[in-house]
Amino acid sequence: MTIVLVTVVKSDLKGLKITADSVSAQSSKVDWLIVTPFNDSSTYEFARKLELSGLARKVIRDDDRGIYQAMNIALSAISESEWVWYLNAGDEFAGADTYNTVSKRVELSKGKWAYGSHLIANSDGMIIGTRLAPENFKAERQLFAKDYISHQATVFKKEILSQVGGFDEQYQVAADWDLIVKASQINIGEKLDVIMCVFKMGGYSTLNRQIGNRELLHLRKRYLPKSYRAKNVYWFLYRSIRNELVLKVERIFPSQIDILRIKRMSFRNRNLK
Repeated sequence: MTIVLVTVVKSDLKGLKITADSVSAQSSKVDWLIVTPFNDSSTYEFARKLELSGLARKVIRDDDRGIYQAMNIALSAISESEWVWYLNAGDEFAGADTYNTVSKRVELSKGKWAYGSHLIANSDGMIIGTRLAPENFKAERQLFAKDYISHQATVFKKEILSQVGGFDEQYQVAADWDLIVKASQINIGEKLDVIMCVFKMGGYSTLNRQIGNRELLHLRKRYLPKSYRAKNVYWFLYRSIRNELVLKVERIFPSQIDILRIKRMSFRNRNLK
């Protein structure tokens, strides 16, 4: 049972090279699709070299209408029985045997999607800690950013992506969380006891936290009962203030905030055990 890796990239040669190195280091052959605009950029030229070398199966044209639209484009090249794993440019597999391990696990799965834990790194690649996956997925925990899972640490059977209509392109940042919640309404996700990837901060979602916060406000209204209304508004206001403070501190004291994140994540993981 094949897992197809999909990487969407635009004008990020450095990030694509990092992901390519991780793909080439895997202990088994990775079925890899790259979606990127067809232009004269160094990113596209490198993607073409990856295709010609055989490391990537195919480079697919991105018509430059957004990240999630590009992620949807890749689905036309994937069969209903195959699994899909989205890794952004700059993100990496957690280890050299990760793709092989996850592939073997989903071969035994009777579900339609599965998730695992992931490592979090700063924009320079320094590992900050491990985000442990919850035992059971719960939409309210996801949408309040508590025991959340990352789309980079999630694999979907193409069949369920077709059922939910792929990523909702009205969202700029939170379409992946919307997709995960929609998938959970059809099929209970299976937890994999695997650290699946290294998620690198500093990308689009990190830089656009406030857009994501507004979109999550909408998603909580859409998916959660009316009893969550007051908490929803409170959480939106709290995160709005927090995001502004974090952005300012990140610019002035980047190393200090990384230290705080390391301590916070370590404390969280101890409490989960």
